[in-house]
Amino acid sequence: MLLRYKILHKGGRQIVDFVLSGDIFALQACLFKSSLYSIATVNPVVLSVIMFDKIDEVFEGNPRLSKLIFWSTACEAARRAEHLTDAARPSAYGV
Repeated sequence: MLLRYKILHKGGRQIVDFVLSGDIFALQACLFKSSLYSIATVNPVVLSVIMFDKIDEVFEGNPRLSKLIFWSTACEAARRAEHLTDAARPSAYGV
């Protein structure tokens, strides 16, 4: 398992979400000049890198696999939105 995190302005670390076994993640890294977040391992993992030009080939030549990649990315965004909602909701004790 991996965790996705951001370093905060005061130096703390905010865990954004977790990357589960089998997830395709970080596709947006192909689109931005700098990383939006960092990744750390929770336990030993094996990763495979998929080069952007290969992803482009998939989207042009394999509609079924394209849909699966899109689905994976949509699930990643939905999980992150849930985590953001949970993190942004203050505790009644913290008010």
